[in-house]
Amino acid sequence: MTPDSATHYALSTMRTSYDYAVTEHPRVASVKPRDRIGQLSSMLCKRAIWRHAWGVLLVAGAMLAQRPAGAGTLHGKLLFLRCASCHDISAAPSLKIGPNLKGVYGRPSGSLPGYHYSAAMQQAHLVWDAPTLDRWLTNPNALVPGTAMAFAGLPSEQVRQAVIAYLRDPGPQP
Repeated sequence: MTPDSATHYALSTMRTSYDYAVTEHPRVASVKPRDRIGQLSSMLCKRAIWRHAWGVLLVAGAMLAQRPAGAGTLHGKLLFLRCASCHDISAAPSLKIGPNLKGVYGRPSGSLPGYHYSAAMQQAHLVWDAPTLDRWLTNPNALVPGTAMAFAGLPSEQVRQAVIAYLRDPGPQP
């Protein structure tokens, strides 16, 4: 096939599909001839918008899959929203039911001044490092039987690691 015949073939194929869309497509054929072009352009515009949206989602997914090591804290911050109903991570004192988790990484368990921990947590003598937080987030009642924290745990290791990374370095908080 020569370049000229390939171009001719491509143009004729485009023209044929355009002619079909303008005259025979079920959505367009039932419309008056003067409105066909408007409906066709609307239909093509919707397709273009969906293609663009899918493209953006694919690019975003690829960026999340290949994010740098420090970007886990953003993912952890989003996952921490599950914890935010009971816990706070800001420097200001809060009136939430759970203790403030600002600076929890490396802190001994049951040691936040002004918070009334359960007897089980006061006697646990843990240090909140990565392995301990991982076991705690997996199943709090298995690590500290009798704890007052009503939380079933996070089964996904990736989710736990992201939350631990966020607790280790939450960044500036209001």
